[in-house]
Amino acid sequence: MRAKHENGVFIGYEPTGDIVAAVSGTPEAIAAMRKRLEDAATPATNDRMEVWLVELDLIAPRKVSSSIEDDLRMQAYLTRLSAYPADVVREALLRRTWRFFPSWAELKDVCDELMKPRLAVLAALERAEQEAHERELGARSLPTEQTAVPTDGEAAARKAEAAHLVNEVLKGMKAKLAADEAAQEADAKAAQDSYAPFRTRGDE
Repeated sequence: MRAKHENGVFIGYEPTGDIVAAVSGTPEAIAAMRKRLEDAATPATNDRMEVWLVELDLIAPRKVSSSIEDDLRMQAYLTRLSAYPADVVREALLRRTWRFFPSWAELKDVCDELMKPRLAVLAALERAEQEAHERELGARSLPTEQTAVPTDGEAAARKAEAAHLVNEVLKGMKAKLAADEAAQEADAKAAQDSYAPFRTRGDE
């Protein structure tokens, strides 16, 4: 999996066709990395997803419906899209080309496909964590005091290894996320500005 950019802005990840993940390290290091990756996969707010859906509605035609139906459709999409990370939702709504406004089945297929690489990475981390635990238990079962009980030095080394592994894997993520956040804010403002006249007419 590799980072994907558009016009210099980080917009998500895409598969490379290579091995998705080959992870090794102590259980603590692997668990820490998995937690950081899980924490990074936060969903977008409803306000932000609503702006993206409104923008899609402006560029992808659909049949005319009443304002009540529009509101119900918006809530239904927001509820379902909140199960996915923000970058996946944005990719599916605005980076994919839709000839018509997508049904939920179509949109779900795209979101699920975009989720496959990161789910594979998380699965690899979980397997590696289990294997590391098994190796550690096997080592501690040896009849030596050194392998049965880690020393203070070993504990410190493990902690340092965990920090190093996490920092290496997630190096640069904050900067990329900040750039993506700025781009999303700009997109949101542009969409709101472009939709404001239509919303005003609808209220009238």
